[in-house]
Amino acid sequence: VVWRLARNSHPSYVGVVMIYAFGGIKIREFISPGVRHGRLAGRIAKISGEYRSAHKALLEHGEAIVASGGVGREGKRVQEKYNAFIGVWWDLVREDSRSTFAMSFQMQVQMTLMNIMQHFPFLRGDHPLRASPGASEQERFKANAAMLGSMRFTMSLVSDAMMRMGMLARQPRTIMMISGTCNRVAALLDAVDPTNFAVQSTDGKVTTGGSHITFEKVDIDTPKGLRLVSNLSFSVSPGGDDNLLIVGENGVGKTSIFRTLQTLWPAASGTIRKPDLDETIILAQTPYIATGLSLEEQLAYPKVVKVSRSTAELSQLLQMVDLDPNLLQQDAEATAQGTIVDWDTTLSFGQKQKLACAKLFFHKPRFAVLDEATRGLGPAFERSLFENCAAFGITVLTVAHAPTLLQFHRRILHVHSDRWSLEAVQEATKSSLIRTQSAAIANTEADAKKEKANEATKLAEARQHED
Repeated sequence: VVWRLARNSHPSYVGVVMIYAFGGIKIREFISPGVRHGRLAGRIAKISGEYRSAHKALLEHGEAIVASGGVGREGKRVQEKYNAFIGVWWDLVREDSRSTFAMSFQMQVQMTLMNIMQHFPFLRGDHPLRASPGASEQERFKANAAMLGSMRFTMSLVSDAMMRMGMLARQPRTIMMISGTCNRVAALLDAVDPTNFAVQSTDGKVTTGGSHITFEKVDIDTPKGLRLVSNLSFSVSPGGDDNLLIVGENGVGKTSIFRTLQTLWPAASGTIRKPDLDETIILAQTPYIATGLSLEEQLAYPKVVKVSRSTAELSQLLQMVDLDPNLLQQDAEATAQGTIVDWDTTLSFGQKQKLACAKLFFHKPRFAVLDEATRGLGPAFERSLFENCAAFGITVLTVAHAPTLLQFHRRILHVHSDRWSLEAVQEATKSSLIRTQSAAIANTEADAKKEKANEATKLAEARQHED
């Protein structure tokens, strides 16, 4: 384009076009810097995410907020996020206004330069296309037509050159304008990079493929470097007979032991040996229900169901954790209608806990880690769960505060702020707890039967009264 412009017009036009293209963008950058525009776009993405998160908290924890009297505070928080969001938008509007003004000014300069470069050569009296002083009317007509054609051709060359050079000149500004969004995307990619979740310390070592879970002189630190547990050593064997109970005050590092086991946190030092990833299932205190999955797919998560199990088998799994098998019928009806049940909102918190426990009998892993996963489900459910785990040969590592769970474990690991201790659970302690809990379960069942009988009596009386 530059070569055509230099060949078919004056060479100085090339310099003028280049000065305009790159000088104009510099002026526009001075009035409205592209990097400032990009930062604003990044801030909008960040603040809009915080604003949506504030609303999401209301959706997920609305009842708890109302019950605790936090409506006013949450409303103020949402309003603050909204005001910040609108404030950044106004900054962007002002920046866009400055950019629009600069661009409009640049376009006016472009049109002026194009008109000057188009007409200037033909204002000279000695232009070769101009008609001579004594030319006839027809000769002047042909000369004017040739001049107009040349002017039009010059205009197209200048316009093409300005457009192409302008595109080159605007590339750095375009990159700067998307820099904020690119930074947000880069931060997201870093956050979800799988290597960030399995970083191994140079001092610690985690090996997989073994049959036992073994900690040998392992030091556990928080990501900020705070030492939680020092020189931790223990080994747990598969088979369902070597259950381990881990107890301790809040914040001493009980859950951190399993974060290190799953390589969510690197071991500061020592050696950890464990089975393959799918041989251990960890159930957290708050169960996770994936979106858009059927009931069987929830049980199989994170694996994909390749061959569906029979309704009878799935019904047996639900009954083992005291869930209504009719949930399968509800799931089937939704599938027949081309929809999926939202189990996260359909099930209560306790039902979600039980569904998570059903995964143990669906996958049948060697080890199960229960991080207070049975809290609030009652002693009868806990006894049934541990008995079924023993029947399936699943060794359980439990984090709990309830001393009644001692009866289901062979050893107990006490974790303190500055030390730890490992000891066997005495059989006398187990027997005492079993007797006490059996009596409590019997009383609970008796009370439930009595309450059910009372309800049946009241229902019969109500029907008799209606008759």
